[in-house]
Amino acid sequence: MLVWMRKIKIVKKTTAVFNLMIAVVFLLSIFSFFSVIDTTYAQTDTFGLTGVDQTLDLGTQDIRVTIAKIIRVILGLLGIIALVIIIYGGFTIMTSGGSEEKVSTGKKILINAVIGLAIILSSFAIVQFVISSLQQATGSGVGDGTARAPNIQIFAGSGSFGRIISDHYPARDQKDVKRNTKIAITFAESIDPASIVIDSNGNGIFGDCVTPDGVQFDWASQCDLLNKDSIKIYPRDQADSLIDAAVLVSPESSGVFSFTIRPIELLGNPNEDVWYTVYLTSKILKADNSASIFANERDDHYFWEFGVGTLLDFDGPIITSVYPFNGNVARNTIIQINFNEEMDPTSLQGISGAGFTNIVFGDINVSGEWRITNGYKTVEFVSSEACGQNSCGDVMYCLPVQCTETDTACTVPYEILIRSAELVSSGIAEAIPFTGVMDMAGNALDGNADTIADGRPPLEDPTLIDPRDRVADNYFWEFNVKNEIDRTAPYIEKVIPGIDQENVKGPEPVKVSFSMIMWSSSLKKASIQEYPANEGGMADIWFNIGSEFTTSTGGFNKTNMIIKHREFGPNGMILFYFPTIPSDVKSINQNCVYPGKGPIGSKNTSPGCVYEEAVDGTIVQDLNCVPVNLNADTDTGCVQASNPSNVLQPNLDECISVLEDISQI
Repeated sequence: MLVWMRKIKIVKKTTAVFNLMIAVVFLLSIFSFFSVIDTTYAQTDTFGLTGVDQTLDLGTQDIRVTIAKIIRVILGLLGIIALVIIIYGGFTIMTSGGSEEKVSTGKKILINAVIGLAIILSSFAIVQFVISSLQQATGSGVGDGTARAPNIQIFAGSGSFGRIISDHYPARDQKDVKRNTKIAITFAESIDPASIVIDSNGNGIFGDCVTPDGVQFDWASQCDLLNKDSIKIYPRDQADSLIDAAVLVSPESSGVFSFTIRPIELLGNPNEDVWYTVYLTSKILKADNSASIFANERDDHYFWEFGVGTLLDFDGPIITSVYPFNGNVARNTIIQINFNEEMDPTSLQGISGAGFTNIVFGDINVSGEWRITNGYKTVEFVSSEACGQNSCGDVMYCLPVQCTETDTACTVPYEILIRSAELVSSGIAEAIPFTGVMDMAGNALDGNADTIADGRPPLEDPTLIDPRDRVADNYFWEFNVKNEIDRTAPYIEKVIPGIDQENVKGPEPVKVSFSMIMWSSSLKKASIQEYPANEGGMADIWFNIGSEFTTSTGGFNKTNMIIKHREFGPNGMILFYFPTIPSDVKSINQNCVYPGKGPIGSKNTSPGCVYEEAVDGTIVQDLNCVPVNLNADTDTGCVQASNPSNVLQPNLDECISVLEDISQI
């Protein structure tokens, strides 16, 4: 009787062990499954992991990958236990001494062990799949040599984007960048070029190229080179493999803001994608050489990554639109040229009449400055001739007209020529720097959009429009300027996400539609604030403002502002976001968004504001618009649906304070 009871206990213990093993395997498999689900809906962001591992020697690997690997180890141990039990079952049968009861017990042990082992092996395969998926999602995979973009953003210094770094190309996490690309960086304030550029050609100018007559152009020997202590460019995870590069400087009237970096060798390779890091250090100095550009920042650096594909770019850029179009415009207009791709700022920025001849006017002497904007896809010209003020009290600048002041019917014809660049070799789009307009791959402007590289002809006096300029790859157009000032004010027609919108997805862009074409460079004045700020030690939100141009059903051309940004609500946090459009955001006629008229409606809606005035100022339409007016106490539209009595505020600071108070309710 005691022996029977002992045998039963052995069987029950064995069965209990397998039940426990199966339960553990099931739970681990379920946990692994939800780890994969989490990578889709809970992307984390900058929580300082990169900075911590530099001082404490801790890994920055995603915690979900670490957990999945621990699960794999546990499953391995369970597999060993299953093998031990199989051996035990076989031993029981072999030592049964002919006892049917022992043989039966041994068989049961073997059957249960085999079932358990099968479940463990299946779960091991699932966990292995989970680890691979997580590594692909986080960019931590190293097994197959494939470079991947990191979905989990861990970049310190990101808050500097928009404050210290105005723009850069390629964009953060951009994929399939062409191997012959240049890298452009535009700062928010003037920089000491000597802190970035080595005057390697020895002519005392930082950021140029010197090509002797009759000598083939060569980047490495004729152009100034990058100071690799200030800006480091390297394949991701190979910080010691810094690339050599030339640097071109794009001067502006108020200083040096933009730098174009051209790698000496092609990036990447023709067989697989390669990810690169661009790391800006604290050795980059302000224009007065007084301090680092990161002197007052939380982080003393800024970096981003982009993926280079396997292809080269041999296609010249084309012009998609120009403003003014053929016709009559008021003289307080901004001239705007839009391209189909990112352009080299050194080929498009300059002061008219002061040595810059890539874009020239016809017979009229026009002083002013061309500046690149909109993610390097738009260049705009602002005249230097002051002509009064707009409704915000800002100075307006007008194109010159040879008319008497009272002759409002007078018009003056204008012609503008955009010159393509000189080609390195005939028939190949690659161009010589500073000789004309080109894209980020160094391809000369394709003015007639026929995909054939014609380049620019040699000229005796490039300051004038020569008959020889009227060739295929140069671009020119005409319009008339009226002797009048257009004071039509822009307003916001629609915003996405909607008013007090809830459950907004993390990467969803912010879109603001205006009632007319906007002065693209002024859109940089817009902003997004995150509340509560720096929650959990998180870096400030970064954002990048661009624009697109649309034509309404009535034929009116308008601008949509697109704000890309760091993910909303990272790590599952509930945060509030306040996009702000200040009055110094202006339309193409230099009139400001003032007063702050825009759409208003109920929660979770995106109504369209429709507003129209007659010539005499009488309101023709006013639908779904904030009821602001030119009253200093109530001229800011603080749009929210929670407290309608607080929609009108005197300024943006008061508005943000109101929104923060409402968010705490």
